[in-house]
Amino acid sequence: MEFLLILGGCALVVGVAYIVMTVLSRRKRESLWDWPAVQGEVVDTALYRHERRTLDKHEITYTPVVAYRYTVEEQAYRSQQRDFAPYSAHTFTDHVAATAVLTQYPLGSAVTVRYNPRAPQQAVLKIKRPVGYHTELIFGISNLAAGVVSILLFFLLR
Repeated sequence: MEFLLILGGCALVVGVAYIVMTVLSRRKRESLWDWPAVQGEVVDTALYRHERRTLDKHEITYTPVVAYRYTVEEQAYRSQQRDFAPYSAHTFTDHVAATAVLTQYPLGSAVTVRYNPRAPQQAVLKIKRPVGYHTELIFGISNLAAGVVSILLFFLLR
């Protein structure tokens, strides 16, 4: 029965740790939604084709690139960063899907640019929540609940 107390204590500690880490990392991440926005202009688009060959595999991927310019306090900037997703999220094995990204940003079109007020050269076109945004919080709460249940069972079954 003592294993319930040990298991519950460990689950409580892990749950609280995950909840605290999630809250702290979200504060930092949520500040991105407060970045100011300015109008920018798409100045270039390109679709890069990458070919990888190994002994047993031949793979072709496509990476759409959108370059845009924007001005902050009379200082001109240029960027190619669409969002904060990892590079692999910007690479497609389907040519049509990669081209579809570029059709969202026609050359010369106006775009809304969000920039870091402390470092205006850091800018993105989209700020979106990452996949699995709530996963860490759910994991922490689940561990916390499991810990409480285990400790309650320990005292009830004594």
